[in-house]
Amino acid sequence: MSTKSVTDFKQLEINGKVVQYIEFGTGEKTLVMVHGFPGRPQDFRWLNEHLQEQFRVIQIALPAMGYTALEACAETSLEKRAQFVSSFLDHLKIEKCWLLGHSIGGALSIVIASKEPKRIDRLLLLASFGLRPHKAYRQLPPKFIFTMSQLPVLCWLIMPIMRKGFTARGFAKGITDESIVHTLRCLYAIDFTAIRSYVSNLRCPTMNIWAQNDPLIEAAVQVELSSQLPDGPRISFERGGHNPQKSHAEDISEKIIAWQ
Repeated sequence: MSTKSVTDFKQLEINGKVVQYIEFGTGEKTLVMVHGFPGRPQDFRWLNEHLQEQFRVIQIALPAMGYTALEACAETSLEKRAQFVSSFLDHLKIEKCWLLGHSIGGALSIVIASKEPKRIDRLLLLASFGLRPHKAYRQLPPKFIFTMSQLPVLCWLIMPIMRKGFTARGFAKGITDESIVHTLRCLYAIDFTAIRSYVSNLRCPTMNIWAQNDPLIEAAVQVELSSQLPDGPRISFERGGHNPQKSHAEDISEKIIAWQ
């Protein structure tokens, strides 16, 4: 098994809203994976085959990204979305787990681990947001342009341009307008000062993984983040872009398993 298809999704309800997720694996430890924006649980599919015997793996489908509806959590702040993921873990009765976050999911995972030190045993960050705005974040269109893009008269003109910008950065061509809009709302709501505070409060061992040629988040951001994280492996690949889990799946999986 190298991938999990959409037919493998499970679901549960949180406050009357359906949340989709993937679950597999036979290991004693639970590893929860949080994808980025725009993103989906399948962003981790290259790791699945290698980790299924060592972990019970849970991959949540975050709202507005194609599987779980936006209405399940339309909030844009990291804190509110962290509460949503924590509620998800409550519903699955997960009292202790490892937590892996990719890209903006890394920032979200930092908040969760900071707020719930008794629940999160170990934190794993993969091409994560850091302590300051990175290259792709600095290239976001001004917020007023995004606001204008929501006007019906301009939406048809501006949204294709925004989609082109996302695909040019390596995101899937099939992402919906809703995914793009919610992603941008969440990005504009990012508070890097708050992220620095959450990082300083982390207590669990933390692994940080990145690629030197990541076109979105430069390596200097990861080096700086690594210096402020609790002790744990620091894994840097020369190549791998923003998804080193794709080209280095076996190596990353071996390092995760060896960390137990």
